[in-house]
Amino acid sequence: MENLYLSSDEPILLTSQNIVINGVRHEAVLTDKRLVVVRRDDPKAPHQAIPLAAIRSAIAGENTLHEPTITLSLATLDGVLNTVELVFIRLSSEHKNSQYDEWVARLKEHINVSTAGFLGPSSDQNIPGTAATGMSHVPAYIFHPPKPLAAPQESGLKKIAITIIVIAALMVAVFAGSQLLSSKPTEGMQPSMTPDVETSPAMTITTTSPTPLPTLTVQPSMTLISSPQVIVPSSGIWVRIQYPGIFTGSVGTSGRMREVNSTGDRFYQIPVMSGVIEAEIQKTEKNADELAITVYKDGVIVKRVNTTAPAGSIILNAAV
Repeated sequence: MENLYLSSDEPILLTSQNIVINGVRHEAVLTDKRLVVVRRDDPKAPHQAIPLAAIRSAIAGENTLHEPTITLSLATLDGVLNTVELVFIRLSSEHKNSQYDEWVARLKEHINVSTAGFLGPSSDQNIPGTAATGMSHVPAYIFHPPKPLAAPQESGLKKIAITIIVIAALMVAVFAGSQLLSSKPTEGMQPSMTPDVETSPAMTITTTSPTPLPTLTVQPSMTLISSPQVIVPSSGIWVRIQYPGIFTGSVGTSGRMREVNSTGDRFYQIPVMSGVIEAEIQKTEKNADELAITVYKDGVIVKRVNTTAPAGSIILNAAV
């Protein structure tokens, strides 16, 4: 790390050039007083320092790509707790980052020593190491990871089901009413009769036949049920794979590929902010169904590739 100035009583404990913070690769230096990081994609970027006295905990773990991580809990001068995740990139020839275990041990050891005398924001004491590189200089993107995905909207299937039930009930009521009307006898009608006439000429009395009631026919209505709308994530980089059968392959970036094996419509988040997205997906059936791969960045399509070949495959590279 160039242009890093340390005092004579601040020895360097560890260094690493393969740490990712919120999708950006950093170079990191750990001393006995602070953790210093600088972006590797911007040679002119200033150093950012986090005093060890402000780190309240360091928790080891791994992310969705099974890469080792250290989650730091940071206390600012106004008492607010924030978290930052350090991802240790595993090189293709390594099963695990060789420096990872030593970083975990060193951070936990020096955090316990540094925070022993930390009295918090209400104290008059100063946090060691914050005079020149206080917490106010730590960039906002370290404390605030990308926004989570918006929850998918509730499906309207329940409303459609209720509408169908109401229509069916109305049809049954109308049909029952028509049957009742057709079976009821007509009131006021007299039977045909021929009166006895002794001296007057024969006369004929004509009666009118009742007019039959019209039959009411109810035609059932058809309701079209639309498929639920798919919500595309509005932030971050995502790879969408669509295939009705079973597909296999891998997605990610060079050196950080993730194995996938699924079916249907699936989204896979790529934890980077820029770079080249790679995907290699294979259909497992010999059919003409479409296999499609789409790359999104902040909800916008960057690239889409598809195939309908039996047992076809797609190899995709997209710069984001």
